[in-house]
Amino acid sequence: MLQDGARTMTACGVCKGVTEEFVHKGGSRYDKCTNCGFVFMNPMPPAGQLDELYSAGGPQHLPDTYSKSRSRARRAYIRAIALRRYFRGKDALDFGSGGGFIVNALQKFGAKSATGLDIDSVAVAYARRHYAGSQFFLSGYEDFAASGRTFDFIYSSEVLEHIGDIDGVMSFLQTITRPGATLFITTPDIGHPAVPAKVVDWPVLAPPHHVQFFTQDSITKLFINYGFTIERRYNKRSAPTLKFVAKKIR
Repeated sequence: MLQDGARTMTACGVCKGVTEEFVHKGGSRYDKCTNCGFVFMNPMPPAGQLDELYSAGGPQHLPDTYSKSRSRARRAYIRAIALRRYFRGKDALDFGSGGGFIVNALQKFGAKSATGLDIDSVAVAYARRHYAGSQFFLSGYEDFAASGRTFDFIYSSEVLEHIGDIDGVMSFLQTITRPGATLFITTPDIGHPAVPAKVVDWPVLAPPHHVQFFTQDSITKLFINYGFTIERRYNKRSAPTLKFVAKKIR
């Protein structure tokens, strides 16, 4: 990290390229890589501050209720059916499992085992109460990796944009996946044509909750760097979302 007058110059966390000041919103600054398009908050909030945002439960749910639980369960079933060839007969993990809807759907549609991991204590309490047939862990990803558990299939939707330590979370995915494992990942696409030209008007650019954003180029580079190849992409003109299946190749 270099100091240039009042601004901090940080190499890109994905490709190590040159970054420049990109946009300010809500008192936070985001920088952008001039090479791969990776966007990240600079300075990044301390890890403890980010954990506090998610570890005590949010206003959308309580131990006995969960906002839009019926529609969440229905969407989980639809997605599990579409992905079942990747997890049927396999040990599966939902990284960022929330109320356990995906974990339950994975179990119902053929996973050998389905496990949830989240740092939101209220969400995990809800999941344990409603889906007792599956395991749910209340833990940070670093501690969970240290447990030695590994999986054949990882599901993780709208998680990467919340975690400031991109090397840490990718090392975690590398550690918990077995050879040939499959991952299904979604995260916002800041390079998508549907993102407003005036990016501060994009509601998804929401500090301090969303600390980093990827493009097709940057997410591809990132996963290749950690021994994964992207095998299938799901793109919609109307939805600025990176949605893809990746496979562990080393």
